[in-house]
Amino acid sequence: MLDHPIKGLRLLAAVNENVTEEREIAPHVRPSTDAQQGLHCVTATWRGLSGLLYQFDVYDLNTPLPETGGNYIFTTFRHGVWHPLYIGETGSLRQRIGSGHERWECARRHRMKHVHIRPNSNPSSRRTTESDLLRQYDTPCNG
Repeated sequence: MLDHPIKGLRLLAAVNENVTEEREIAPHVRPSTDAQQGLHCVTATWRGLSGLLYQFDVYDLNTPLPETGGNYIFTTFRHGVWHPLYIGETGSLRQRIGSGHERWECARRHRMKHVHIRPNSNPSSRRTTESDLLRQYDTPCNG
């Protein structure tokens, strides 16, 4: 995957159902433009303060989430760049994420567009990942 020019974000583009290609998405490209060009960001890799890279699947807000535990990031997409609004971890992604989440409205006020999901069944590993990412990014809804 290619390093994104902002905050170490990397993007993987699906060219068609059988081929994926590593491409850097220019900061001025918007998701609708990507779709028109046949590019769909399916994963995003976030870099923690430690330098470790964490790959997340990108979900639309209306997509049913897996029942498994994991890390998650509420995000917005501005000027071709993902911006984290809230970073968390949970034992059940499906039960935790949605309009009942205590920071959901904060994220919606900040124009949340997607939820990035990283399945992880290990509670200790989830907390370590969450902490590493929170030290790297200034998120308006974690405060």
